[in-house]
Amino acid sequence: MLHDMEVTYSVSIPQSDPLYALGLEASYEWISGPIVAALLAVGVSAALAPHGSTGFVSASCFTAPGTTDIVVGHRKIVGSAQLRTRDGFLQHGSVVLKNDLEKLFAVVRTSQSNAHDAARRADCLMTSVSDETHRAVSFGEMAEALVAAFSGADGVRLLRDSPSAQEVLNASAIVARKYSREDWNAFR
Repeated sequence: MLHDMEVTYSVSIPQSDPLYALGLEASYEWISGPIVAALLAVGVSAALAPHGSTGFVSASCFTAPGTTDIVVGHRKIVGSAQLRTRDGFLQHGSVVLKNDLEKLFAVVRTSQSNAHDAARRADCLMTSVSDETHRAVSFGEMAEALVAAFSGADGVRLLRDSPSAQEVLNASAIVARKYSREDWNAFR
């Protein structure tokens, strides 16, 4: 999966929170509300996708808009995944600021014969904030819209946080040992 030219988000909910008790689909829908509001704030007419998928099979989750995804028309603009345990859940997702489909399909698996064909087909199924607004929407502008939308949601209290010096050192060591290595990335 390629994460590039996007704003990623994550929401962590403990088992004790009422949102956990709503279940998978309802919690996805609740979290999608502020994300749709943020997209509307930057000029994108987004909505929660109707049930079902219209995509094609690929390692890129963005090529298959389905239930609980956020779309513009029938084209996916936000993809999310949720991991649930008995202790709570974590939902992570991506708001695509700008598409580079050739680059995407150069690094992910697809059933298409080549990256160009996959990109051409995916162009009908996915979109980006910049494509929809016909202007460059910056990371900062989209992030601010998301913060404002989540801050205005009932029962939400956002906390500003930054990694500690030790966390930064640990991350740098992991990057050097694993994520910057061509052999690890090519294996994936």
